[in-house]
Amino acid sequence: MRFLNCCFFLVCAQAMFAQEPDSASALYSLRDAERSFAKASVMYGRKAAFAEFLAEKAIIFTDKWITDGKQLWQGRNATPVILKWEPEFADISAGGDFGVSTGPWEAQEYRPNTAAVSTGYFLSAWEKQKDGQWKVILDAGTHTPSPTGPLHAFSFPVGSDRMKVQSVNDTQMSLEKAENGMLASWKKQHSPEEYESFLRDDARIMKEGQLPTKDKANLTSWLKKNGNSYEWKQIGSVTASSGDVGFTYGDALLDGKVKGNYVRIWKRENGSGWKILIDLLSLD
Repeated sequence: MRFLNCCFFLVCAQAMFAQEPDSASALYSLRDAERSFAKASVMYGRKAAFAEFLAEKAIIFTDKWITDGKQLWQGRNATPVILKWEPEFADISAGGDFGVSTGPWEAQEYRPNTAAVSTGYFLSAWEKQKDGQWKVILDAGTHTPSPTGPLHAFSFPVGSDRMKVQSVNDTQMSLEKAENGMLASWKKQHSPEEYESFLRDDARIMKEGQLPTKDKANLTSWLKKNGNSYEWKQIGSVTASSGDVGFTYGDALLDGKVKGNYVRIWKRENGSGWKILIDLLSLD
């Protein structure tokens, strides 16, 4: 959700070192699509860019989750705000037709040499359409301070640009089972350590007001301090045809009231169980 008032979100963590994917890979074409999306936003305006690059049924969060994000953008008035972003991390399904991308964004007034009025990190989920074009099917993210250190050092999981197609049955059902299992476990005992057990070792944690991190202790500490009052209510899920990457999304609740939203990017490899690759929590 590269936010709707003047910012927008879509997610992720700072790359430890730069990588360059194989130029013939689907991962490379996914990153190229994200960069083309960002370029169109600067050149033609964010309304035109989102109307072009969002899928017909794109999921975004306004004051609630909606599935007709493209139609929303087509009906919006153009505004004199420039939205810029750059992918820092991406991953892709074994089938090569479903992927995720994340990195920093900033919004500034349409005047030269003006400071950013808002900054954050975006999280995009992409799906290849029947005509071979990549389109955004989920747009989410957070407000954060400006990133520090080297910018735009792109990274991806080792081997993601050399994927092998695999066939998995009951893909969405198994992802729903993993999400529901985690939510049930949390509701039963509110254990940060149990929550952490659902994260991959390389999981990226995205929370409102903080730069993305791979430090699980950051999430555990936050849950110990704030978690007893929070619940997550799942709204929906989408899974790659190859059954190895997917996402779940829904509302973040405080004392039973909606106080924000969440997105979880899930991944499984070599027949193993689902684990969270990116955990995004955006609160009001």
